[in-house]
Amino acid sequence: MNTKTRKMTAIALSIGALMLVGTAIAGSHSSGTGSTDRNDVRQESSPAAEQTAPEPYMTEEEVAAALEAQGYSDIKKIELEKGEYEVKARDADGKRVEIYLDPRTGEILDSKYKE
Repeated sequence: MNTKTRKMTAIALSIGALMLVGTAIAGSHSSGTGSTDRNDVRQESSPAAEQTAPEPYMTEEEVAAALEAQGYSDIKKIELEKGEYEVKARDADGKRVEIYLDPRTGEILDSKYKE
């Protein structure tokens, strides 16, 4: 893995982590019912519930924003294919590239330059 790919992966992971933290904070503020019943608290913080709930997929807008933050532009296509987001864009040097991302974390899994 080259240095540029490592940087892009690190940035994507950072953005994904920040989005997850933001979602968790927003969820904790909006999910309360005002009840102080101890059973309610236990059910909400159950480790079993946390382990079985899959992470939601990033929206196409979130994917585009994450890639733009990493220097990609001219994002033409974002499609979910074979369990990955496939994105056609241009890198910071203006070269055409197809990028494959994890739909839950936004981590760049692979990229291919197009002629």
